[in-house]
Amino acid sequence: MNVPSGSPPHAERASQKLAGSGYRLTITKDPQCNTRVIKQLVRKHVPGAETISNVSGELAMSLPTEEESKMPSLLKDLSEEKDRVGINNFGLSVTTLEDVFLKVGAADTDEDLEVGVMMLL
Repeated sequence: MNVPSGSPPHAERASQKLAGSGYRLTITKDPQCNTRVIKQLVRKHVPGAETISNVSGELAMSLPTEEESKMPSLLKDLSEEKDRVGINNFGLSVTTLEDVFLKVGAADTDEDLEVGVMMLL
């Protein structure tokens, strides 16, 4: 059995390629949340933002590393608009290797999985 290996910087670059993102924006929604408006607000600042999940009381979006210069204005806007759009709380984190492995684990075919693992090598 082959086990992926590599230096931490190599693994980080591979994780960004595989996950398609450098950052994860997690938003805790209140019951009156308008998810469509939140997504529009996020994409106004970071056009490359993609929805990872939108379940129950949480919305998670991936934000590309290339657009990190736009994130301070995004976070300011989210803070100012949180009551209007129904945000309880939000946080920004760096994409983790766990996110990468979850994405690899969700691969539809063995070929997708093989490509994902090869990117980590």
